[in-house]
Amino acid sequence: GFDIFKGWMVVTLVLALFYALPLIGVPVLQEGVSLALLLVYPWAINRSLRFNARNIAWRDVRFDFNGGYFASLWYFFLLPLIGILTVGLLMPLASKGMRDYVATRYTFGSAGFTSDAGLGSYYGAGFKTVLIFLILLVPVVVACMVALGGLITTLMSGSVGLNDPALQFLLADPSLSMILYAIPVVMIFILTLTASYYQALTRIVMLDGLRLRGGIRFRSKMSGFVLGWIILSNLFLVVLSLGLLHPWAQVRRYRYLTETIEIRPIAEMRGFIDRQLKAGGSVGDAVGEAGGLEISF
Repeated sequence: GFDIFKGWMVVTLVLALFYALPLIGVPVLQEGVSLALLLVYPWAINRSLRFNARNIAWRDVRFDFNGGYFASLWYFFLLPLIGILTVGLLMPLASKGMRDYVATRYTFGSAGFTSDAGLGSYYGAGFKTVLIFLILLVPVVVACMVALGGLITTLMSGSVGLNDPALQFLLADPSLSMILYAIPVVMIFILTLTASYYQALTRIVMLDGLRLRGGIRFRSKMSGFVLGWIILSNLFLVVLSLGLLHPWAQVRRYRYLTETIEIRPIAEMRGFIDRQLKAGGSVGDAVGEAGGLEISF
């Protein structure tokens, strides 16, 4: 938890400096800092993933992550950007690339992972997510149309001006202000829930196709809605605590991600574990290496 707190402090100080630059009379440096942060982003991703890996162990055998700078730049920044620019049409492809990259760069002792999840499964996850988004969005749209029906009808009639008393009366209604403030909050809730749902589905797809050398398979029991609740409640608590609960929130989320993974063992599981222990990579070997900063972007 303390290493996560240190990483949070570093990121907080960097962001505070970034937003303080215009106040101290050097706004032009913001562009330079933005470029520097962009260049640091792939390194920070690799650093964070390796930190998380080295703090996970099973049967006294540690995990590790070996990522590359340019590979992380492509899979975590450029490929998702392409997915966004194509209005989400290539986002499942980007998700597959990210998931496969992370899975194949992890190791358990000296054993590596492979992933044979198909692209169609990721597009299936994307389709389900869009469907959930529309199901949640339709009631919100209908409620807004009902609540703002009078204002919409008045504006569409074209018979009133901006200074018309009838229009001013509608705009002065306190309920209108409440609705206008509530809409962004509801949309953030819907987007966070659907994004978490999509994250869970793609993680399930990846884990179902994940293989550890020797034939060991995996299965995920994760629920997209439970993950969405954890992320939303974490966000609320972090904001309420002015960021002090961020390390606890990270641990809470990561614990759920790891505790919902099931291993489908092979017949000679004991022999496989013994071979990894003999090859090195035990928890004791990693004590001095797992410390450092967990940097979360």
